[in-house]
Amino acid sequence: MATVALGFPPIALTVTLSADADFFTTLVNADGWDSGISIELRFPVPGVDSASWVAWPATIDGTQATWDVSKNLVNVVVAQAAAIGGSGRARVRLHYVDADGSDLLWGEGPIDVA
Repeated sequence: MATVALGFPPIALTVTLSADADFFTTLVNADGWDSGISIELRFPVPGVDSASWVAWPATIDGTQATWDVSKNLVNVVVAQAAAIGGSGRARVRLHYVDADGSDLLWGEGPIDVA
């Protein structure tokens, strides 16, 4: 019997956070990002509706999607990770939402609390 595979699994992703420290990183697309898109890091909590998850949107400018997150917001996710069970058990998801509203899960993996 033939097998048909549709879609693609999210790429492996790890986000490293340190309590009481800002988080700054940039995702580069050499061809430039399309107009009207958004990219977010979302931090799921088991048993909590996704509308209530912490989400950090990137600032899109030309070829760069940049996250510049204050330590106060980082501390919220670090505390959330500790409540879930600590480093490696808490998860992060990288979402790309196109101009038409299609929400694509690009990456998923653990939060590493340094």
